[in-house]
Amino acid sequence: MLIRVHFLLALGCISVLLASCSRTPVGKKYKELPTVPVHGKLLVDGKPIPGWQVYAIPLNLPPLAERSDVSLGVRTGPTDASGEFWLTSYKWKDGLPPGEYALTFNRKELTSASDPVNERYNTAEKSPKRITVEAGKPLDVGLIEITTE
Repeated sequence: MLIRVHFLLALGCISVLLASCSRTPVGKKYKELPTVPVHGKLLVDGKPIPGWQVYAIPLNLPPLAERSDVSLGVRTGPTDASGEFWLTSYKWKDGLPPGEYALTFNRKELTSASDPVNERYNTAEKSPKRITVEAGKPLDVGLIEITTE
């Protein structure tokens, strides 16, 4: 009997945890916006380096209460061994919804708490690259070069 009570209590706790981990507020229904493939190549100090993260930060994002898509707006894609990246919004390499974005960059693994490389490229204001994604037009953003010095 005691085992059954503990089992039911554990099951109830797991149910509450799963319900609280939902990505959408209760009662709010989100949809995925149509996306367009977006890719490019990142060189750091003239070399392709795997493991950097490329982030696409929307520049004209409506307030959260007015949004209809499921994400919080920032999309990302890691660089591979050749420095190539494909941005992802909802599914691997699906791209970005149409709009204007600032691309930011940082190391996947920080070398210190205040990494000067990450601080140089990690905000939309500091971004060396801005892109416009148009509906139905896949976008190659080309070669982007940044430095650690």
